[in-house]
Amino acid sequence: MAKRRGNARTEDAAVVEAQADEPRFVIDFDAMEAAGRSAVFFVRSRMCADAQKKAEGAKQLKDCLKLISSECAGKPEFIGPSTPLSEAVFRLILAANNRPLSIRDIQDGLTEAWSSVIYMKDLSEELLTRLLDRPNSYFIKRTEPSRSA
Repeated sequence: MAKRRGNARTEDAAVVEAQADEPRFVIDFDAMEAAGRSAVFFVRSRMCADAQKKAEGAKQLKDCLKLISSECAGKPEFIGPSTPLSEAVFRLILAANNRPLSIRDIQDGLTEAWSSVIYMKDLSEELLTRLLDRPNSYFIKRTEPSRSA
């Protein structure tokens, strides 16, 4: 028989509140464009073959992100075991349609993507935070948690 928790709603609310305070990361496409790089090109160059075929006329960033999210995200080769960590995080955020991801989200996504790897890469909170808080060529930045009133 399953053991009942004391006050499940209070515990769940505490978890949600703790997660809301976690730092989250997004790709700063405005900074990318300001640095003279084409965000659309940067994203299109990461598309899988199926998305590339459908992206012929896609000139808007949001359309490219949707294609990656719908066509590439579930494919094992999109974030393969040999993908460098920074590139893998970039692709994971692209697959999430640039929705802000916490370190925990990133760890979970990469652990799932690399589940067949014999020797797992270091995905510790310390390493990922240090990697993502530095200026990087992927324009990944920390975003402030949104507070609901």
